[in-house]
Amino acid sequence: MVKLNRSINIAKIKETGEVIIADECFKEAKEGFRYRKLFHEKEISFECLECLECGQDLNISRSSLDRVYLRHKANHEPCFLSDNELEDYQLEEYERAVAAKESDRHKELKWKIGNRLMPVPGVESGSVAVDNKFIVKEDGRRKPDVYCRFKGKELVFEIQLSELSLAYILSRHNFYRKHGIYLIWILDTYDVKKQGTKEKDLKYLSSHQNFFKLDESVQEFRLICDYKFSFLTDDNELLSKWLDKSISLHQLKFEEVSWQSYYFDFSRQLAELEEQQKIKRDEARLEREKKLLEQRENNTKVKITGIVQEIKRLKKARAIDFSEVTNEIEGLDLHELKALNVYLGFNNPERYKVPPLFSWVDEAASIGPFFLIFILRCAEIELDVQGSASSGESLFTKVISTLNTYRDTVVKLLFKRGYNLTEADREIYKAKMGIQGSDGLMSYEFCNRLTNRLLVDDVSKHFKLLLIFESIHLGRVTGFHFGDDNWVAFANNAIEYYPKYWARIESALKQSELWETLHQKDKKKTFLKKLESWEASSPVQAEDAFDVVFDLFPHFCFG
Repeated sequence: MVKLNRSINIAKIKETGEVIIADECFKEAKEGFRYRKLFHEKEISFECLECLECGQDLNISRSSLDRVYLRHKANHEPCFLSDNELEDYQLEEYERAVAAKESDRHKELKWKIGNRLMPVPGVESGSVAVDNKFIVKEDGRRKPDVYCRFKGKELVFEIQLSELSLAYILSRHNFYRKHGIYLIWILDTYDVKKQGTKEKDLKYLSSHQNFFKLDESVQEFRLICDYKFSFLTDDNELLSKWLDKSISLHQLKFEEVSWQSYYFDFSRQLAELEEQQKIKRDEARLEREKKLLEQRENNTKVKITGIVQEIKRLKKARAIDFSEVTNEIEGLDLHELKALNVYLGFNNPERYKVPPLFSWVDEAASIGPFFLIFILRCAEIELDVQGSASSGESLFTKVISTLNTYRDTVVKLLFKRGYNLTEADREIYKAKMGIQGSDGLMSYEFCNRLTNRLLVDDVSKHFKLLLIFESIHLGRVTGFHFGDDNWVAFANNAIEYYPKYWARIESALKQSELWETLHQKDKKKTFLKKLESWEASSPVQAEDAFDVVFDLFPHFCFG
């Protein structure tokens, strides 16, 4: 049952095949009633009116306002023209399209297609129907222009000569697809390069983008198919163009999922070409990257070779100043630095029979230490400072036993490079330097304990101050000739000579519980007087030693 029996403006007289327009026949109410009376008395020439869409009988009815109109009979089967959901403009467009099916050209094409289909191999005998077969389903009925069965498939041909409403196109497209029937639109005149609304609406219903028209240059059934063809240019640009080909029914392909028929699958070809285009782009990109990498490697090789040659030249000339080549090395990027260090191989113990640093220490003793100092200072050059000679001698002991001048400078550079003292180093240093070397060893011990080796120079700068904190840390006076527990002399010296750091020294004394001991031992109140004097003057406290003190004594909480 339909929801509402909507009025219709177009119909066919069964007896004569004449198409009438209700608005024209029933323009005047009086005239309309005359037609209605004659119709019901069977005195009018169109004894039965037929719906052009579904072929069902129509009645002439009147409205409460005495308007005469056409309407399906009661309990009619579903018909698209009586669909109450259509807008008025859509109904008008649809009726125009239906009316166009009665033109002479339309009829000519229908019969040509039908007659030419009959002898086609694969078309079932007696299955061809031209404008006389209704396909009736539960959701409606359609009368295609031409119908046939081909190799077990149902095919319908719909001929369109003028602009079509989208509602008209979709009603047929969706109906046939829903019921597993292949719809082939036959156009007569169209321009694939300047497509109108009709062509675009039909094209986008299918991803294949094929247009068909009857090939009237031959007598057998053939269609001219205009199809979109894509191709890649030599520059890997993806372009498309329209081609046409006369094809037989056997050359059509039928896709059951979408119930579409086509000759050339544009979307599949496009997808394949897009993949080829991507592959070619990737290949071109990889080729460009390869060339850029080769160029980069060549440029790096030239740059690194130039730097190495300059280092060799300066070394041979016993140069003192290596600043220019140092600046050049510092300007290298990470890739170039890696290439330089691979080329030099100074941190590779298997590269040289004698570790280069050991040889350079020997050279420094005879011709000067400037090349050795340059190498150690240039942080970008990777070095194995912890390695040992074949005899087991460490680099530290090699420097201590070989160099007299610049010895301390070179040792500190070793610590900056991450050198760690061994017990053998300590023993050898003590044996060589004796008691006079105790301060030097203590300075090296501080360097060895640093977490941040960039603070090595601060150890020398604040060595005595560090000994003060070391004494507090150990709980015995260290590095001063006051005696192990002479805390009064220790504190008097600290507050007198290091007043700018006293606040932190006092804090460390209090945290280590030496503060009470100090006051107990201060029988003559010498320290108390110095403390009162310091508090009275209240000198500004310096911050320049804070980093190295905190690095070595992080357990002291300095507020």
